[in-house]
Amino acid sequence: MLQHDDFSGGVDEYLRERRRQRCATHGAAAAFVIVIVAIALCAAYAKQIGAAFGARPSAPAGGAGAAYPTKFATDNRMIGYYYPTISSGNCTSVPQLTPETVQAHLYTHLIYSFSPPVSLTTWVLEDPSEAEANNYRAFNALKRSHPLLTTMLSVGGDIPSVAPMSQMSADASRRQTFAKATVEFARRYGFDGLDFDWEFPGDTSRGGSTNDPESFAALMRAMREAIDSEVLSDGQSRLVLSTIVPGGPGWGKNYRVPETVAYVDWINILGYNVLGTWQPYTGCSAALHNADKNGDSQAAAIAYFLDQANSTGHGPGKFNLGLSFWGIAYALKTPVPTGQAGPAMNAPAYTGAQKEANAGCTRQPGYLAYFEIHDIVSKKQPVVQLDTVQQCEYFTYDADQFVAYDDAKTLVAKIDYAFSLGLKGVSIWGIDADSGDHKLTSAVFNRVEAVS
Repeated sequence: MLQHDDFSGGVDEYLRERRRQRCATHGAAAAFVIVIVAIALCAAYAKQIGAAFGARPSAPAGGAGAAYPTKFATDNRMIGYYYPTISSGNCTSVPQLTPETVQAHLYTHLIYSFSPPVSLTTWVLEDPSEAEANNYRAFNALKRSHPLLTTMLSVGGDIPSVAPMSQMSADASRRQTFAKATVEFARRYGFDGLDFDWEFPGDTSRGGSTNDPESFAALMRAMREAIDSEVLSDGQSRLVLSTIVPGGPGWGKNYRVPETVAYVDWINILGYNVLGTWQPYTGCSAALHNADKNGDSQAAAIAYFLDQANSTGHGPGKFNLGLSFWGIAYALKTPVPTGQAGPAMNAPAYTGAQKEANAGCTRQPGYLAYFEIHDIVSKKQPVVQLDTVQQCEYFTYDADQFVAYDDAKTLVAKIDYAFSLGLKGVSIWGIDADSGDHKLTSAVFNRVEAVS
């Protein structure tokens, strides 16, 4: 410390030096306080980040209001289709799915299903109703509390007529008009991407054309060009573009994967409905492996599409495996006598239009939501069996009702298989079909996180 006796520059100079040192000392003290405050703030922020990335619970915590977003250590994808099929009027004990009740913190991407149809006069998406537009806004508002979440709009769906999509995509001018307008539509309502669910190109029974495969590839190219040519505002990212393909080469060949894979960010392989009630015997609609039935299985579908993409130099990382939280419900041709065990897979069953399954409230002929299946097992106590080849569980109840479905164990087996081949994600159909404790969602999330 400066002493007066040690200073030879006079009193005035001494006082000026003391003032300079005092300011320096106070400045250092202030800087020290600022550092301490900054450290405290950083610690608090780090705690929040830790909750978001490093210390997430392994199951849903806090519902849709949980403040942390999903982000895996790698670029793995956890995609959920938001499509509330369950009517609260029928399923009175089950909360109807709304954006506020979605477990958004467990997903990297959520897809709103579906867009309005294509207009046959303007060749763009029709305007949504006011109620639907409000749903868009509520859905995209999830990003306020989940800033790493990507929201997308699914275009198409399992609709009675594909004629508008077919006729629009067959004409170059219409394609360009549609592509530009659809990019603007996504931006207008706050979506981050577009998912094309055309079921199915070339389906003439629904108004499609035999030229649809070429038209579909041209449409994906037009969408890529429209997305890449968009002038971005500050902070905006390019829209994500994806498409679905069905679970096998039957309709799958019409998606021209060797060409379209270059235009999209990824492709969702629908790994369900590979078998169904259109066949005269029971089976798992999402069979992992299947030596019978013409080889219809998830494994066969994955192999086919990976081979298609590889032919033009694209790897398995551009694919996700589609999973379903819905089980398939058959009516057996031969009822099971009381006290006798139910049949195994491949039992004779009625084909064609199915009646609503007993004990179901969703009223989806031929299908049961997982929460309905869970309820049936709890109340009726059937003997549940596991098919270790197809990787699905099944049981018989009420003498002639046969149900096959995925549970947590079989979903994990399918995820492990897909990721062992290099796929980078899963897409889930029917996030509203899960049980109230989100058992399936938790199982899928935990497994995708574990392999990240």
